[in-house]
Amino acid sequence: MPKAITPARLPAKVRDGGGTVAVAIPLEDGSVAHRPKWDVVETRNRRGGTVKEQVLGPRCQAAPPRGVKFGPFSASWADHLGAHACPAAECFGEES
Repeated sequence: MPKAITPARLPAKVRDGGGTVAVAIPLEDGSVAHRPKWDVVETRNRRGGTVKEQVLGPRCQAAPPRGVKFGPFSASWADHLGAHACPAAECFGEES
C-alpha cells in the first residue's frame, strides 16, 4: 500500500527552487533541515601535516551532538523523506 501524501514541511521557496539543506545523517522522518553553512577546518593528517577540508553544518547556532555529521540534500528530497524546517531565525524561522 503506498504511503499517504503528507503536507510539505519545508518552505516552498526553498523546496521548489532547488535549494540545498543541511541535515544530520541519517536523513529520516522527523529530521531537522537547516540552511547550510560550509566551513573550512584544518586537521592533522597521519604524517603530521595539516590538511584543509570543507565541513558542512547548520547556519543557526544549533549545536549538534559531538560526532554528528551533516550531509547536503536537496530541499525537495529532504521534505519528501519527512524532514522539518529548523525554526531558528538564521534558518527558516521567518519563512516557516
